[in-house]
Amino acid sequence: MADMGKVIKEWESVLSRDPLDAPWDLIDETLTLLKEHEEKMEHLNNITLEYEKEVFRLQTLLKEREAVEPVKKDMVEITARYEYDCPCGAPLLIGQPYCADCGRPVKWV
Repeated sequence: MADMGKVIKEWESVLSRDPLDAPWDLIDETLTLLKEHEEKMEHLNNITLEYEKEVFRLQTLLKEREAVEPVKKDMVEITARYEYDCPCGAPLLIGQPYCADCGRPVKWV
């Protein structure tokens, strides 16, 4: 109900104006409203642009992640070859003649 009282007061102030001044007041109010509308639209456009940039970043990130998956699978296959350890504790590839860390010869059974 408080909003209705505010509207009534605004209309009373509009009706109490001098009729000759009214067009200029309306022009000023219209220009003020247009400027406010333009500022809000610019702000909205900036928010939309930032949103589009963020969506692009996320899409790029997902594409990069998809590119990493095959490499990750290859790494899993390679690390599966590290089935044996040297007495020094270093992992050994199957068929490797010497340990890469300590240089001991590897005897494969």
